[in-house]
Amino acid sequence: MLEVRDLVVWYGPVPALHGVSLSVGEGGSVALLGANGAGKTTTLRAISGLIRPRSGAILWRGKNLVGLPPEAIARAGIGHVPEGRGLFPDLTVWENLKMGAYLRRDFSADLPWIFEIFPVLKERLRQMAHTLSGGEAQMLAIARALIGRPKLLLLDEPSLGLDPIHTARVFLALKEIKETGVSLLLAEQNAYKALEVCAYGYVLELGFVQFSGPAEELRLSEAVRRFYLGG
Repeated sequence: MLEVRDLVVWYGPVPALHGVSLSVGEGGSVALLGANGAGKTTTLRAISGLIRPRSGAILWRGKNLVGLPPEAIARAGIGHVPEGRGLFPDLTVWENLKMGAYLRRDFSADLPWIFEIFPVLKERLRQMAHTLSGGEAQMLAIARALIGRPKLLLLDEPSLGLDPIHTARVFLALKEIKETGVSLLLAEQNAYKALEVCAYGYVLELGFVQFSGPAEELRLSEAVRRFYLGG
């Protein structure tokens, strides 16, 4: 479904990604792990067209996305939940959901399953986004992306800043989303939670892919544990 080949990204004179390659299959779930500054956000932003790579290819069902504007990539079926959520704070929950559906004429048929995954949003529909708790805001950010009916959902640090209860709720929601057939590419520092949701993973360090493999193998790998998971 998605294949990233030898992706190189620089920020001015500073290299951020050094030949990153990864893939996500139809209905697949892939974790992109690494510490802060490893290149996770840069990878997702390059896929969704927010930054342009210096070289490499980003193939979506065989078509190279490099050079396309973000709206064309969204229209092709890739949704992006950015780090920091990127909500419209002075709009209501309902208005934020409508913004997520800007590519669609009617999205009312999808609301029941969105509210089944995130029931609290149904209770908060008329509430301003800036009044939501951190966990509720993250749920709204995910729901806003889902309402656009993506085939692949990019998620950048969805557990960042959340307490354990809301972290558990968000990861439970990701499992439910995966069961609907939406593919996931999850950039996350919480490696244990990410590998519970995803079937495959890549570990980045300073813009390089250091390890990759099935989630269970990464959890059991002594090298990965020493390098990243803390022994």
